Amino acid sequence: MKNTLKNILFISIIILISVILIEMVLSFADPEQVMVKSFDKELLFSMYPNKSGMVVSDEYSVRVDTNKYGFRQKIYPNERYSTIVLGDSFTEGWGVSEDEIYIQRLNERLPIKSKLLNLGLHGSSPILYTLQLKSYLKTHIPTNVIVQLFDNDLDDNEKLSKFIQFDKKGVALQENLITQVLGERIYNFSKETSTYRLFKRIFKLIQKEPNPILYYKIGRSPQDKILTHSESLNKYGKLEPLGKEIHEKYNNQFGFYQDYDSPYWQKLISNNKAYLQYIVNLCKRYNVKLSFLYIPAKEFFAKGGITGELEDSLEAKNAHNVHYLQIQEICDKENLECFFANNLFYEKDPESLYFPHDAHLNAKGHQTLANVVKKNLTDWIMQPLDLPVIQDHEE
Repeated sequence: MKNTLKNILFISIIILISVILIEMVLSFADPEQVMVKSFDKELLFSMYPNKSGMVVSDEYSVRVDTNKYGFRQKIYPNERYSTIVLGDSFTEGWGVSEDEIYIQRLNERLPIKSKLLNLGLHGSSPILYTLQLKSYLKTHIPTNVIVQLFDNDLDDNEKLSKFIQFDKKGVALQENLITQVLGERIYNFSKETSTYRLFKRIFKLIQKEPNPILYYKIGRSPQDKILTHSESLNKYGKLEPLGKEIHEKYNNQFGFYQDYDSPYWQKLISNNKAYLQYIVNLCKRYNVKLSFLYIPAKEFFAKGGITGELEDSLEAKNAHNVHYLQIQEICDKENLECFFANNLFYEKDPESLYFPHDAHLNAKGHQTLANVVKKNLTDWIMQPLDLPVIQDHEE
């Protein structure tokens, strides 16, 4: 019996040492930089603070540095960040350098005590904001909140709904059994090892599913030639409607433009309205001003709209955009001053504002967005909220 136990112990030690050695070798060879926590017990997911990585494609190669909060923005002790901006990869600044992000462009024009704090994180959507906003309101104590919205929000809400419980009683994070057993640190460590990520890539490859590297380690990213905008247009094609490809391209994220009256999209549209209304009500409870900043998919601006079947006018395209109409309805109902890039970009050569292939705003797009909202947004930030102070913030 003793010999059996010794053999089991010996084999276990050998296996453990082998696993450690394999992880060390793979980690040395692994070009990927893990920037995002696999699980955050309060926020679901967030970026690690004070980390650096590279975001790379043939249209851009930019360095990403996170601050002490885990977001892309240098923080200065003499500045007062009165406005927090929640958003997805557009606000994170995917594909552009930190000083090119529209928030930084706006901060260059704002007073030192009225700066914007960038809380943008790719993959975010309204259901995630319902979970995170209360934490951010307590941490940063802003007077204003801007929530940036994009056309894939409806689809992203659905993907995140399995992790978040949303009902009339409030919002709660739903931990799976593994996170409950292992805890946040051990779970993140195991999911973020090079060994785990290698096996995940192999599995995805077998399943023929994409699993690209999001962030590269500094000095380990591909050194391919970066295409100019015109070169990218020549390679990937000019702005065209999705047409019949609307259900295949972008994994059907924009299918609501065509099938908005189907039960599936009606459910997602209804859910999104509930999340936005929750955000409105939460800001009311905390006595902060709220604004929505909406950015449409680039194909919205294509001739004939995203489906290719519409009259080529802004009015016709807006009338067919149920996502925009929903946001506009809430802004009108709640008397919010909101900003709509579909309207603001329409006469600004919108094709030049997005990466032709990646479809995020490029540097010119961020600069243009800052330019077209700067006056009204600055006035909105500086105008005090005329509401009584509510001491009880409990939901």
